[in-house]
Amino acid sequence: MSKRDVGAFGESKAVFYLESHGIEIIQRNYFAKVGEIDIIAKEGDTLLFVEVKYRKSITFGTALESVTKTKMKRIYLAGMTYLENHRYENYRFDLIAIDSEKIEWVKNMFEGYEETIGG
Repeated sequence: MSKRDVGAFGESKAVFYLESHGIEIIQRNYFAKVGEIDIIAKEGDTLLFVEVKYRKSITFGTALESVTKTKMKRIYLAGMTYLENHRYENYRFDLIAIDSEKIEWVKNMFEGYEETIGG
């Protein structure tokens, strides 16, 4: 299984998980020059920018630990690019961290990092 296949598998698990929690998926794999967003979704009137991290094992660290400040900045910039063409008052950046079969949904993943990423 290639790295791309593993990523797609993790994203599919995340989509299923989010939909099972009543989240509407708008788009997968949004690309901007400044970065990528794995999943764009809606929860009520809130737009969600969702990063997905998947690890088959935690030998080299957990999925949650793999999100760097550099990656967060790219996600933030891609989200701001999306918002230039799609008007939403309420939006949030979330993380779905999947370690093997354990799924953790971190809502507002930038909380505490706003100054670091520019938010």
